[in-house]
Amino acid sequence: MAQRPYQLVWEEDWKHCVTEGGALNLDQIQRELADYSFLLSQVPKVYEEVAGLSKTHYFARSVIDKYEERVEERFLDYVNDFIESIVPDYELHKDSDSTFDNWYADGIKFAIDELKKYAGIKENS
Repeated sequence: MAQRPYQLVWEEDWKHCVTEGGALNLDQIQRELADYSFLLSQVPKVYEEVAGLSKTHYFARSVIDKYEERVEERFLDYVNDFIESIVPDYELHKDSDSTFDNWYADGIKFAIDELKKYAGIKENS
């Protein structure tokens, strides 16, 4: 998707709202520029926070793709951290002489395997 030529942007987006009877409306131009200035100051903050991008001129798809990458990375970090936190319980109970401990360990192992499958983590990870 290419950026539209500035002349076309003027004709389609701005001319009708900043002119009156063919003459420029300075008050309306100032209002539009104030709004635009606000966007220019705020959009990079959102892009940085949600997608790790710091400039204002990105196509929406680029921002969305980066955001989705970051969400997936955070999700995988969370899943891996959670798995690491329950492995010691599994290790503690898997070789026990108690049937209940073995069942408990089997449940933990099942949960770990299901989380890995859901998250797309390879079994040897």
